Amino acid sequence: VTADNYAEAGFTLKLYADSLQWSARPVVADSQAQPDQPEWHRKEQLYHLILQYFDKGKCWEQGIPLCKELANLYERKLFDYNKLSHILQTQAKFCDNILTLLRPEPEYFRVGFYGLSFPLFLRNKVFIYRGLEYERIEAFTQRLLTEFPSAQIMARNSPPS
Repeated sequence: VTADNYAEAGFTLKLYADSLQWSARPVVADSQAQPDQPEWHRKEQLYHLILQYFDKGKCWEQGIPLCKELANLYERKLFDYNKLSHILQTQAKFCDNILTLLRPEPEYFRVGFYGLSFPLFLRNKVFIYRGLEYERIEAFTQRLLTEFPSAQIMARNSPPS
């Protein structure tokens, strides 16, 4: 989030939310921000945070299914029409944004971290990075070189021998 990677933050939280059910089973606190609470409540909180990140990351298409899932929860299980109204407004806003706001097509970059100079969790692994808005290969490369000054740019896709 500090790097403005809101879409990626949303997808990461979605992986955690997918491991939770809409049940009343208690979930233990995993930090000060997440107290002991029913599993459905934790999932609901995560969904709202994910929706905020998808909105900031302009990934509105990804947020609509979450809105529908929350709307179903509020209408059929909790009977909370105030929350239902709010989530339907969020869904409508996402639809309007998709139709009316211009978004740049994001650039994606394949990055391999080969060699002993990288941390263990990155070493000899390949990742796909999504560039920032309007970021091209030169700016992206410079951004990575700022983070890893001893790195070398390779012109081919195969790992070094």
